[in-house]
Amino acid sequence: MKHIRKIIFILPVFLTLFLTGCTNPNSESSEVKNLKNAQSKSEANISIKKNNINLGEIPIMGGKKDIEFTFTNEGNESVALFEGETSCMCTEAVVKSKDGIISPRIKMRGHGAQANINQVLEPGETATVIATYDPLAHGPNAVGPIKRDVFIKTNSKATPVLQFSFQGTVIKGEKKTSPEAPVRTLPTEKTTFDFQEKSYDFGTIKQSGGKVSHTFSFTYNGEQPIQITGVPTSCACTSATIKPTNLKTGDTGVLTVEFNPNLHEEPDGRFFKTVSLLTDPPLDEIPEIKIWTEIDLDLGEEAFELQFHHDEDEEESHGGPQYQSITPEVFETMLQKKDFVLIDTHIPEQEHIAGTDAFIPYKTILNSPDLPTDKNTKIVLYCRSGSMSRAAAYQLAEEGYTQVFDLVGGKNAFDALLKK
Repeated sequence: MKHIRKIIFILPVFLTLFLTGCTNPNSESSEVKNLKNAQSKSEANISIKKNNINLGEIPIMGGKKDIEFTFTNEGNESVALFEGETSCMCTEAVVKSKDGIISPRIKMRGHGAQANINQVLEPGETATVIATYDPLAHGPNAVGPIKRDVFIKTNSKATPVLQFSFQGTVIKGEKKTSPEAPVRTLPTEKTTFDFQEKSYDFGTIKQSGGKVSHTFSFTYNGEQPIQITGVPTSCACTSATIKPTNLKTGDTGVLTVEFNPNLHEEPDGRFFKTVSLLTDPPLDEIPEIKIWTEIDLDLGEEAFELQFHHDEDEEESHGGPQYQSITPEVFETMLQKKDFVLIDTHIPEQEHIAGTDAFIPYKTILNSPDLPTDKNTKIVLYCRSGSMSRAAAYQLAEEGYTQVFDLVGGKNAFDALLKK
């Protein structure tokens, strides 16, 4: 039976269609449960104090970034906060109430259980969304403009889905500008880009077919000349280019969107991606387009370029390649009488754990002259946080290596153990 996964790229006007994930009623607060069961709709409006935050230049090796958004119930009725999700695996978030209550972590749909916020915002109350962005999540070469979003579903008629957005440009090296370079305050336009189509359905595509693309034609109708400064996508699996980048009234152009079905594991079922247009002068409403498809996993999950979510129990039940995961505590014990080859697979190269025998990037591990040729050699692999070494361990086990060990949590987890 073929595995089919659906991917949807959605405009803000369609957000209420896809934010319909399952909720566990047993985990809801009684107040939220009562509001939801009664299908009550609040007349209150939610306002976001500062949105579409510009982070400026983001060094890819600079670590994770926390971005805070405050939002307030401006009405006279309570508002319930239901499910949440983010636009990309590189972004997670939590909601913090005025009383300091922290929600479950909000992630991209399919990457862990969907977060049920289960909080109530009383009239006049303010809460905070704290989004965490990892610029290195898609690998060391994922540089360029980005735009990411956090979505929260509510029972407010006026604001049924809250969208918290941030943008920036991921760079190599050190930042040259302020981490929160403000968007220039210039005259704005609202309806400026007329796309002949705002969505496109690829139908079912096979992994073996590789990347797919579609071109969207548009006409610029703004009253003043404008420059396209970036076309960020909601995830690294999607890229876009636009021509021309300098437009005046009546000019036409094309936006070409490309999707890679083999970059990383995608969530099951329907989920969204977006492509946005950033401009100078900035617009009140950032133009976005959508695209959807179904993926036929004819090559299997091992074909993903970034291996983040191999399920070891599932691999065992299907007779897949076998390797052993070890905790930092077990690894520390093994180091006391080291009888294995220790390999750092992280890219870019990091400071190695003492006793490391070789540095072999996980993507090229099977072709490295430093890899032992004896497939019965005992090998321990690690990276920074565990994802790259896990991918390398899977490759070695698939090639027939019989004693492969993966350090869970990577060097970060081992360093934390040593500090204790």
